[in-house]
Amino acid sequence: MDIDRTNFDSIKEQFLKEIENAEMISLDLEFSGIKTDEKLSRTDTPIERYKKCYKIAKRYTIIQIGISIFRPKENE
Repeated sequence: MDIDRTNFDSIKEQFLKEIENAEMISLDLEFSGIKTDEKLSRTDTPIERYKKCYKIAKRYTIIQIGISIFRPKENE
């Protein structure tokens, strides 16, 4: 389902209901840029990687959000 400013009002209630009934939600953020001198390493701890990514992301504006809503199959 594609939601944007032209159809948000008509889909809002269904969308909120889907989120409320979700087992898991995933977000994908698109930023206005992503240039950095930060070097990510496979040996970074999760907190080190988070801090580096946070430093990169806070410089830019979110221009699009993708939301995936997951719920269990009805027969399982």
